[in-house]
Amino acid sequence: MKTVKVPDTVCGILWDILKNIMMVMCVTASLLVLLYIAWIVCDNKKSEFGNPSNLNTLPGVKK
Repeated sequence: MKTVKVPDTVCGILWDILKNIMMVMCVTASLLVLLYIAWIVCDNKKSEFGNPSNLNTLPGVKK
């Protein structure tokens, strides 16, 4: 019985790790997609206004 239980626990641990990795990857992927969409929207607004002086008010943007 012990030889049956050991692979089960190993498989369970591996499955938990795999599920955690998949969840983290899914969250990361959706965050990247959101950042990409936000970047496109901001880029469109910037080119829409055509006023680079607006960028100076954003933190971290230096000319």
